[in-house]
Amino acid sequence: MDMGFRTPARPRVQLCAGVCAAALAVASPAFGQETQPGQVAQFAEDAASNVTSYKPDFFTQFRPNTSFDMVTRIPGFQFDGGSNARGFAGTAGNVLIDGERPPSRSDSLSSVLSRIPSGAVERIDIIRGGAEGIDMQGKSIVANVIRKPDAGLTGAITAGANINTRGNGGLNAGIQVQDQRDGRLLEGALNAGKSNGSGENYRQRISPSGDVILDAVSHNESEFQNISATGAYESALFGGKVRVNGQARMQQNSYDNEEIQTIPAGIQVDQGDNEYANGEVGLRYTRDIGGYGVELVAFQSLEEGEFEGVLNTPVFTSASRFSEKGGESIAGATLRLPAFGKIEVETGAEGVYNWTESETANIFNGQIFSLQGDAFQADETRAEAFATLTWKPAESFNAEIGARYEWSRITAESGTLSSEKTLGYFKPRLNTSWSPIKDHQINLRAERIVDQLDFDGFASAAAFETGAHSIGSIDIEPEKSWLYEARYERQFGGQNSFVAELSHRETENALGGVAILLPGETVPLSITRNYGPATESRLELSGNMELDRFGIPGGILTLGGNLQDTETVDPVTGETRRVSYEETYGWNLSFQQTLDGGNFRWAVFVEDDDDHYNWSVRSFGKQSNLMFIGANITWKPVPGWTLGAGANNLLASGGRGWSVFYNSSRDVGVPLYLSRGHGDGATNFFVNLRRNF
Repeated sequence: MDMGFRTPARPRVQLCAGVCAAALAVASPAFGQETQPGQVAQFAEDAASNVTSYKPDFFTQFRPNTSFDMVTRIPGFQFDGGSNARGFAGTAGNVLIDGERPPSRSDSLSSVLSRIPSGAVERIDIIRGGAEGIDMQGKSIVANVIRKPDAGLTGAITAGANINTRGNGGLNAGIQVQDQRDGRLLEGALNAGKSNGSGENYRQRISPSGDVILDAVSHNESEFQNISATGAYESALFGGKVRVNGQARMQQNSYDNEEIQTIPAGIQVDQGDNEYANGEVGLRYTRDIGGYGVELVAFQSLEEGEFEGVLNTPVFTSASRFSEKGGESIAGATLRLPAFGKIEVETGAEGVYNWTESETANIFNGQIFSLQGDAFQADETRAEAFATLTWKPAESFNAEIGARYEWSRITAESGTLSSEKTLGYFKPRLNTSWSPIKDHQINLRAERIVDQLDFDGFASAAAFETGAHSIGSIDIEPEKSWLYEARYERQFGGQNSFVAELSHRETENALGGVAILLPGETVPLSITRNYGPATESRLELSGNMELDRFGIPGGILTLGGNLQDTETVDPVTGETRRVSYEETYGWNLSFQQTLDGGNFRWAVFVEDDDDHYNWSVRSFGKQSNLMFIGANITWKPVPGWTLGAGANNLLASGGRGWSVFYNSSRDVGVPLYLSRGHGDGATNFFVNLRRNF
């Protein structure tokens, strides 16, 4: 039996002709329409400016509830919530609130925006390439939500429920209150949810000779519950403005998986419980002093998590316990100098301290099973200084030239091993925006990016069923890359737009798993190392088109597609291949129609993407998901009430995949078996209710 145990060659990029051609068609003037009162952006004085202001009347036809609803309605803008990297420098999303970013981490940017009612928004400025007093943090496009100074007392009560075709479901509820008047803001929110799930999975293992050595079907049950509380206060203080915000969150989930094995006969039980809690508090103070803008930021977070699990099989028994706790402290200052002609300079620095302690205990067949990295502690002290020069020689052109220098000291202890390293990196950045003609925007960006070390690389991981264990590494360094990006945006008025974005990233020291053979062992383990270069090239196309002129009043068609080509050198075999888990293409299409003056809206959407391959020291495989289709409605029967309902995954699509597992590292080993399996999907139905006050 020829099982095709060969590593797939790196694919050539092929154009998704239908999707991309359709998206390009949106750019044709034939699909544009003349701007209509109440449906257009209020442009800056010069029509070619890189700052476009959208006032509330632009959104009237959609009747949004929150500022997040408004932001996602802006044509050509794609929301970016930011990253979870340590520190604030370079991790922010692409939405500001009154020109500033909230000093929060767990309280996501989308949640913060969802607590700002649409009635409290004066306007939203879309900034491309930079603007006076705005730190773009490397983003090509940023939205700035400008609030009304006296929105008064507002709030909302929300409740939701969902159920799927397996009979699983969940409930969630929340309340938020906001009082903004006399230069002060007080807001609070409380949210809670509980849900359960189940699934059916099938898997087989086939030997190189074609014999079935494992045939099994499993049923799993899971439960999840969480609760979070958030609060914030803003007020004038010492001639400036202060904001204090905090959040506390707890969540718990458990699972119970029972697998019936017919070959060989037996039952396998996998159970686990996980608990997680975190809290944070942030402080930001801003003030203008003699023409200088000053911002001070402080932040503190603490988190703790614990996991316990057991795995009992016909062949062995095992138990695992994992606990982790950590924290982050941040202090930063930013100084904006008075403008010098058409040049503005901003500079600042940030200091960060992070710590993580992790302990893992494994028992295999009643005996303690130890690996390097079962217990480790990592401490990081980091400082980052930056300077940004914004130059606007003409209303149609803006350039942001910036540089950051990052210094860090990381100490790690893992068992009897210890490591201390000092790192320093210079990170320049150029971000430009040019509007040669009204409604046309061109952005060019080049930036040096240094990723942060993932502390999980210091930890061990035991996979008793396959024997593919990994040990912690304390000698890794962060990946370093150059990113180049070109973006073109065309606006046609109303919701009509077209965006094309081309990017290329070159990484010089990618991280990956390599084989290591410990003394006295015959089977290699996996350890994370910096192994070599990797490249990624990506093309994204997207467009919106209003359909009124085609006899579909209030209809909007949205198209999107992306192509991606990646390349790296396999750290195990030395062969050239694509990067693990990266897809070569994806596309999406949606249609929505708003009726009855914005009181009713219905929508359908479909999305699909390519399969992805993944590689490890002792295996390689392929994973795929089927097409995803959904539909929903939003109805506002009376003022203040919003009812939403819909269905996701209408095809009940599940996942499927295969992998080839070797008896040693892939460069010298021979295949042990082919593992293949799939999981059934389910259609999920949901309903939610919102009452604004």
